[in-house]
Amino acid sequence: MDTKSLNRITTLRNLMMHKKTFKPFLKSLLLLGVFTLAFQAIALEKNYKVEVLVISHPNSVTGLGENWSHDTGTPDTQHAHSLKQAGSGNQDYTTLKKSELTLGDAALRITQKTGAKIVLHTGWRQSIEDNQTTPVHIFGGRQLGDSHSLYELDGTISLQLSRYLHVGTDLLLQRPQSSGLKPFRIEEKHKIKKDEVLYIDHPFYGVLIKVTDDKTKA
Repeated sequence: MDTKSLNRITTLRNLMMHKKTFKPFLKSLLLLGVFTLAFQAIALEKNYKVEVLVISHPNSVTGLGENWSHDTGTPDTQHAHSLKQAGSGNQDYTTLKKSELTLGDAALRITQKTGAKIVLHTGWRQSIEDNQTTPVHIFGGRQLGDSHSLYELDGTISLQLSRYLHVGTDLLLQRPQSSGLKPFRIEEKHKIKKDEVLYIDHPFYGVLIKVTDDKTKA
C-alpha cells in the first residue's frame, strides 16, 4: 500500500474516533455527491425549440418516371413522441405558438417566388440528453381518401446530441395520381448548427429545419 493510501486511511480513522467531527464530514460528502449528480444531470440535458417547414415544389407530380418505386417502406411512428397542443406550458413536445415560429418570412418568399405550396409548418419544445436520440411524430397536409388518419405528410424528426447536434428526417409524402397514391420518402441525417436553417432538397419536396435554444426552460 502506498503512502498516500495510508495517509487517507489514517485521516478517516482519526475522524471516526471523533464522532462530532466525523458526522458533519460524512454529511458533507453525501451532500456533495447529491449536488454533483444533480449538476451533471442538468448539464447533460439541453432544451431546444425545433421548427420544421415542409413545401412541395410546383408541377412536381408530372414527369415522375418509372424509377420511383412504390415500395418505399414507412417511417416508424409508433415509437415516436406525439406533440401536445400549444398552451400546455413549456413542457416537452408542446407545439410552439404561431408567434414563436420564425420561418414565416422564408415560407412567404418561397411561395411567392417559386409557386411552392406549404405542406406543414410547425415547431415544438424538446429536451435531450447526451447520446440520446428522440424521434417526434409529425403529420399534416391534405387528408387523403376517406381515412382521417392518412395525410399527405407523415413521419418523424429526430434530434441526436453527441459531440455535435444531428437531425434525422424520416418523412413519407404521398401525392394522389390517377393510378393511386404516389409515395416519396425522405430518410436522411445531417449535422445541424443552432440558429441556422438546414435545407433538405428533394425533386418534389423541400424541408427546412431550424433548432434554437429554448431559453424559457433555462
